[in-house]
Amino acid sequence: MRQWRWLNRCYAFIGGYFWLPCPICGRYFGGHEWSESLYLGYGSGRGTCPWCVEETKRRNAEYWAGPAGHEERRVLSERYSRYSADAEPRG
Repeated sequence: MRQWRWLNRCYAFIGGYFWLPCPICGRYFGGHEWSESLYLGYGSGRGTCPWCVEETKRRNAEYWAGPAGHEERRVLSERYSRYSADAEPRG
């Protein structure tokens, strides 16, 4: 598998995609291979390589189950409840 990474790197550069290390395993991958996003907080995240999909999902679930995730969900639900279809019209 390692011997074919140069082909992905060429494709990334020719297509204008990034070529960066995965934040989980450190293996370089291109933007055309991006499969999941590692959530780092409100409006912030990093793409992960295709080999770290399960670890990314586990870390994201861990974040949302923790106190930071609970607080963020509360703030977001308050912020966007006014746009809900069930909300009373303001006026």
